[in-house]
Amino acid sequence: MKRYTSGFFLISLIIALFTIVTTPDRQPVLAQETDTTASSCKALQIVFVTDQSGSMSGFTTDEGREIPASDPDGLRFAAPQSFFELMANARWQNYADAEIAIATIDFGDDPHTAMPWVPLDTDSEASYDQLLVDTESYFAPRSSRGNTLPLRALQSTSSLFAQMETPQDGCPRRAVIILTDGLPADGQTAFNRTGYFEQMEQYVQDFMPASDHKIYVIGLDRNDSYFNDHRPQWEAIAGDPDRVKRVSSPQEVNSLMTQIAVDLLLSLDQTGGGQLFSCVDGGAPFMVPPYIQEMSFQLTKPDDTYHLVVLDPSGQDAQTLSNAKLTGYDRTIEKLTITAPEPGFWEMTTQMPEEFRGSCLLSWIAFQAVDRVIKPLEGLRLPQYTAVDVEFQIVKTDGSSLPDYQDDTYDLSMDVVLTSTEGEQILTLGADPGQVYRGRTVALYPGENEVVV
Repeated sequence: MKRYTSGFFLISLIIALFTIVTTPDRQPVLAQETDTTASSCKALQIVFVTDQSGSMSGFTTDEGREIPASDPDGLRFAAPQSFFELMANARWQNYADAEIAIATIDFGDDPHTAMPWVPLDTDSEASYDQLLVDTESYFAPRSSRGNTLPLRALQSTSSLFAQMETPQDGCPRRAVIILTDGLPADGQTAFNRTGYFEQMEQYVQDFMPASDHKIYVIGLDRNDSYFNDHRPQWEAIAGDPDRVKRVSSPQEVNSLMTQIAVDLLLSLDQTGGGQLFSCVDGGAPFMVPPYIQEMSFQLTKPDDTYHLVVLDPSGQDAQTLSNAKLTGYDRTIEKLTITAPEPGFWEMTTQMPEEFRGSCLLSWIAFQAVDRVIKPLEGLRLPQYTAVDVEFQIVKTDGSSLPDYQDDTYDLSMDVVLTSTEGEQILTLGADPGQVYRGRTVALYPGENEVVV
């Protein structure tokens, strides 16, 4: 709510820019319609706890037996990197005043802080690109660290959190994302695994209470050798079985990383106009709503032969658009980002194998535009019965204009209601070029007045 103080009456604006009705699975889903924590918060602290034990990369026993790698694709390195990139991009697009920080702890016999706290202080595309360059080395493959003792890593995670602001009433939000093949071991035949899981569960209850922490456990166990045997114990540690998943491919883990990122972002107050996310079926039209400041189509590739092919509403290859940027062509995740896209039916023609349909390997994320109030001016003082001009513009987060749409179908129909305890007046705003909406009314009633658009 934006408030404007006056000598004889107080004007405040409550602006609802637009409403998108959610439709079946493959259509955009409004972030605001997702169930989130009730209290407001603008801070998020995230720690990745990454299994770097010998079983992750494979090893040979003293008896000469080959133990195949649980994570031969190095997903424990790639997954945090894709998550980091998504969060950094979201921060400058839609969470400009949020305090988001990410750290990484490796564990084996002993924990090691692989990445200290990195604040996501991105406020532009240039700062986003620079942050990725500055942090790239943190996500490089690293050597194994022996056995599998995650409790020590959880204790180190608490030490990292102790360096940051302590949550009060659930804020800052905290998240722990554990990447492991799921089998604690210390190399001793007498290792009490059941007791070890109980210690971890108790530690989490004591030092990472559910009121302040979300714990996710991702099972990186390509061969299904360990994780599912101990899933109930990991579910008890996470406190929610829906936050415990086993994945076995780059496609699954990167899709899951995207969904976790969206889940955490939705718990924060936004400075932007909203956030949209949807899984996409290739080969079918996809409706892009108006008033989007930036959107990205993302492909997690089953193999290197797959690439994004996206057509805009006119049928033009979206990669040739002047406002488009393609990244990750030679990586597992390929992303096409379009600034201020034209609304209408877009089409991702990339066809996925039947076994991957419904797995969210093709996804779409977008950031809605925001409102910039032009009139009334902040601090405006007006006597009763004076005309009040209401004027605002739909813009990008940085204040720059959106393009005019050629189709007036996308013009918004807006009624302004000037309300007070003693009555209300109604005014219809008119659309002008530059996504500007204007109108004028007279405040008839003294005291506090609210302009509801």
